[in-house]
Amino acid sequence: MNSTKAISVIVIFLMLAIIPVSLSSESHASNGSFNATVTFNTGHGPSLTVPKVTELQRFQIYVNATRGYSNYSATLIVGADYDLHLSPSVPDHKVSKNGFFEFNITAPLADNQSISVVIILRATFGSTPVEKVFSYSIPVYKNITLYAVISDSSSLPYYNLTVYFQIGDLNKSTVVSKIMPGQKEIVSVSIPDYLIGNGEHTLVVSIGNSSVFKNVHVQYESTFYVGNPPNYDWIYYIVVIVAGFMVLLYFAAGKRKLTPGLPKWKNRRQKKD
Repeated sequence: MNSTKAISVIVIFLMLAIIPVSLSSESHASNGSFNATVTFNTGHGPSLTVPKVTELQRFQIYVNATRGYSNYSATLIVGADYDLHLSPSVPDHKVSKNGFFEFNITAPLADNQSISVVIILRATFGSTPVEKVFSYSIPVYKNITLYAVISDSSSLPYYNLTVYFQIGDLNKSTVVSKIMPGQKEIVSVSIPDYLIGNGEHTLVVSIGNSSVFKNVHVQYESTFYVGNPPNYDWIYYIVVIVAGFMVLLYFAAGKRKLTPGLPKWKNRRQKKD
């Protein structure tokens, strides 16, 4: 009999001990323990850092909410001053059982501004609703597209030629899968303007395939200006815009490094002299 009373007392104490814990957990959940990890992916893997994007660039936002809740939902709202082609154009509402959400965003066709992003995350803990709001400002930049015209002046076709674009320490490359004798191929690379910056720059375009060009390094060098160039009439500037510019690059096995011709304005000056 005494043992039965003792067991009853222990059970009562356990119930009394559980109740405050449950109440305190529910109260704590509604007072700030609900949170989430928000990461961004612009094509180089998830990152906690708010990214820089370019016009019409597609990227993802991942939201991973605190575990232990239920009825997860998230609403994404995006906006911009100039929202041409910005997506989504209406609030994107999702529900989830495990608290993970993925949102896809397309940047607008307008640079020099920011995308305003608001994420409203909701869930319940028992009967207690909880909410967390995240807001971000994602800058939008212009893409500068650089073009080169590659011409095969030899009598042989070439395959898988790597064309390099170099501006200072910045390097980009693209591959020409095939080019036939007498054929011209336009190649291009796109570079966010914040990686280049305003001012004068030197672009070096080269073809580097050691298996094709033995002891030959074919390249072309050109100077261009990003932004509003100073009013110098003694130097040749190219203002880089969205369409970029073209340089002409000829190559043939066995030839030496090519030297670019003089600008047309300089030829005209020499004729006058």
